[in-house]
Amino acid sequence: MSRPFWFNWTFFLLTREIVSWPYLRFHLNSHQLAEICGRILTVETAYESLVLRGSDAIVMQINSLRFVQASPPDGNADKQYSVLANEEEFVRCDLSRRTIAKPIALVNLMDKTTRTLSPEKKFLNKRWHLTESEEHDSGMVVADGASAWLAFDASANELFRLVDPRKWTAKTVETALGSWADSYAVVSQDRCVGVVRRALRPGEEEAGTRLQKLRGLLKPRDWKLELEAPVSDEAAHLMIASILLLVEITVRGARAG
Repeated sequence: MSRPFWFNWTFFLLTREIVSWPYLRFHLNSHQLAEICGRILTVETAYESLVLRGSDAIVMQINSLRFVQASPPDGNADKQYSVLANEEEFVRCDLSRRTIAKPIALVNLMDKTTRTLSPEKKFLNKRWHLTESEEHDSGMVVADGASAWLAFDASANELFRLVDPRKWTAKTVETALGSWADSYAVVSQDRCVGVVRRALRPGEEEAGTRLQKLRGLLKPRDWKLELEAPVSDEAAHLMIASILLLVEITVRGARAG
């Protein structure tokens, strides 16, 4: 990775002036001069490290999240989700039957960190807090009514919300009949920026004819988030937390009803 011109030029001038400065040349020995030059190189290395960390954050841009449900490897959980970012395994989490009352660990398989989604209260809870391994608050997810979920950052600013796009009448009737929405809208600043829907897995053909549509009903589908614009790693974790609550509480509750 190339450094900017201004940094290279400043580094060259500073090094030349230090080495050629008469006071340093006559009053410092070679070891002291080497130590000064070593400190300059340390500054250069720190700069490169900072830029590289920033580059990593920019490169990790996520356009889609797929939630693949699988059987948990042990008996401590009832189900396991493998969340794929851009169709690559990104986060894994185990869930129990009492999703509302128990914390959920989101294990990042790329950077090996763990975030925890914890309910604020055990009973009649409407708020879940997302914290990192060092107890750093990453954000919060709030239930708004029966089918909407609001996501806030650590400063309590609303980032997005998951809403049922159906009209109120249709939504009320279908909910009363035990149905649920097969797609939800991701809204940010009054604009739809993505969709959460049941999608076929990669390699499966979309239904065309009536026979293909009937066969398509039997093919496995996953909940998938598709975004208009990519989001960062940090925002993706908050979206994962929101969609997990949507699927496990809103959709599962509607099925049970």
